Amino acid sequence: MRQRAVVTASLLLLAALSCPSASHTASSSPGIPASPSAGGLVWGKDRKGNPTLVDPNDGAAHAGQSAKERRHEEVVEDLSSTLKTHFREGQPGKITMARGGRAGHRVHDSELKKGGGAVRLDVSRLTNVLRVDEERMVAVVEPQVTMEKLVDKTLPFGLLPKVVPEFKHITVGGAVMGTALESTSHEHGLFLDACERAEVLLPDGRVEVCGPRQGDRELFYALSGSYGTLGCLLKVEVGLVRCTPFVKVCYTLYTDTERALGRLRELVESPNPPPFFEGI
Repeated sequence: MRQRAVVTASLLLLAALSCPSASHTASSSPGIPASPSAGGLVWGKDRKGNPTLVDPNDGAAHAGQSAKERRHEEVVEDLSSTLKTHFREGQPGKITMARGGRAGHRVHDSELKKGGGAVRLDVSRLTNVLRVDEERMVAVVEPQVTMEKLVDKTLPFGLLPKVVPEFKHITVGGAVMGTALESTSHEHGLFLDACERAEVLLPDGRVEVCGPRQGDRELFYALSGSYGTLGCLLKVEVGLVRCTPFVKVCYTLYTDTERALGRLRELVESPNPPPFFEGI
């Protein structure tokens, strides 16, 4: 009797998922009833199209977006509007970026950013890892995310960025604009080479999405080493790889520079080079 009750309850649940009741009001998403269940949740769909309960306020019921992704779009719109107004009115002055007091690595005094009708873009709001996509093997991140934060978000998935600069406070934006590289660069190149796509705010307020296989490829590759002179980085898709719990470290000492460089060259050009190289 108990088994029959369980089966009946399961069938009723399946029926409820596939055939919303007539009392449900119309939803903007086809096939998803809009009436709330307990706790203010509504029936929605996950990223694979399966029925699930979602909070209508966190963005999950809006084309698979999270609250952070929706917030990102709002910040981008605000920054874009600021520059479009400045560009339309033909105002003179520099375009500078305010990072909210974060310690930086600039080589000039901060007074350079002041005066002369400078427009300040508040990028201190761009500090989130928006999504870790296991299917596409990318992390969608904002430029003020540090390497420490990025790795903390990808490790629970058993993933790491293809290139991880060793100083934990280096930001994704700094790594892209400043030609960062690390011990995996013999395989993956510079940090930007390991990225799939970039969202860039241009000086006239336009937002350009570019990558090695889409949009303005020339702009994408020019970002590395541009130090913010071409535009303001808004979002990057960082390539990921599977990681292991441990790494075996081997030290080889050389007293001759030429021999050391020759050995490095042999290892790099070998059929199965080590995943990491470090020359000290």
